[in-house]
Amino acid sequence: MQVVGRERELGRLGAALERAAAGRLSRVVVTGATGMGISTLLSELERRLVGEPGVIVARGAAVEPRSGHPYAALSAALEGPISSLPDSRLPEVLGPAADEIALLLPDMAARIRLACPMDVPMQSAPDQRRGRLVEGVLGVLGRLASGGAALLALDDLHWADPGTRAFVEFMLGLDVALPVCLVVSYHHDELDRRHPFGPVAAALAEHPSVERIELEPFRPDELLRFIEVASGERPTAGLFAAIVERSGGNPLVADQLLAARRLVPGARLSDTFDELIESRLGLLGNAAARWVRVLAAVRRPIESQSLVGMRLPDGTLTERGLPEAVECGLATQDAGRVRIAQERYAETIESLLDPIGRQAIHAAIAGRLPGPPAEQTWHWERALRLDRARDGHVAAGVAAEALDPGGTALEHYLRALELDTLERRVEHATDWRALVADRHWAAVGAAVLAGVLLWRVLRE
Repeated sequence: MQVVGRERELGRLGAALERAAAGRLSRVVVTGATGMGISTLLSELERRLVGEPGVIVARGAAVEPRSGHPYAALSAALEGPISSLPDSRLPEVLGPAADEIALLLPDMAARIRLACPMDVPMQSAPDQRRGRLVEGVLGVLGRLASGGAALLALDDLHWADPGTRAFVEFMLGLDVALPVCLVVSYHHDELDRRHPFGPVAAALAEHPSVERIELEPFRPDELLRFIEVASGERPTAGLFAAIVERSGGNPLVADQLLAARRLVPGARLSDTFDELIESRLGLLGNAAARWVRVLAAVRRPIESQSLVGMRLPDGTLTERGLPEAVECGLATQDAGRVRIAQERYAETIESLLDPIGRQAIHAAIAGRLPGPPAEQTWHWERALRLDRARDGHVAAGVAAEALDPGGTALEHYLRALELDTLERRVEHATDWRALVADRHWAAVGAAVLAGVLLWRVLRE
């Protein structure tokens, strides 16, 4: 989407970055409903900062399939700036945080350990370990900025893992002089009363040092400009009135209405968002539609070659359909990585699939996907492969212990117990006495395991 009518918000973000350049740690939260253009706003800020002397941009996004991988958004943010450093600068920039950064960036761990001499890691309690990690990351960002400012932007934190949520909360308690501007974003309409990000959202709203930017729906004059930029022409009065009414000023909905009118013969602006997406999907050939459905399930940028050859119920994923999937606007491609164009597209496309087909796609992805066990486990759960998901949660818990034993690892172990109980309940569904007993002992087992794990991490 084009950036229209957000100059005031960009100015406030620029002012926060200037405060960071003066050595004052600044914190900004950007929020709004889905489709208001938060990611577009931050992408425009990032674009404007390209080539600015003394400004380092570290940006990463939380994605739902990696909501069980510790510090996933933070790792994604640091990967670009650190991977671009020559080996000779790694010891200077990473300094005493080399071990923590190697854990955060496993793909770079061998290179970091070769370039940076490291002490034997200290054994410590989870809170102390988290504190060292936060201090280490901030030190690295400060050294990267080297007299300028570092922008640390963490997008879509409604999908954040426990470690990332704890990182943001820890940042709220800091009162230090640092050339760092922390910008976090989330969609407030994704949060219900029990959402795990709810307490962090409340802390961000109440903290006096956090600047809050809420993206509101476009005013009619802003929406008119948006339509002109997106379509290249001034809309008729009737078309403009229809888009104002149907979109409610939401840029994503307005953009979808324009795309459907341009691409779908006979499209009606009175159709719902889901109906318009379904119409666009129906125009694609089988090979392209297969790509769109798979990318909707993957939910994140991914190397296209890692998916080519995947076998699905309706055929094999081939390179042939990818250009059409990208050309239609439902998928995007950049430097060999592909993704669904919008999170809301993904939700709609998955809802159009029958349950059996949706489960088969997630199972195919889980069996093929490169990446951490937490992500594969997320797909196994959606494939309703309880045995694979249970084992995956155990593996993900073990993998998470090095970074976040008290939060992410514990969640995985408890979920493994829940799935083990659920699997046995399914197997004995006709034996109601056994079902009740299973529920009782699952609760007991979860409590015991929680106690054992807490005792273990507190001893470290």
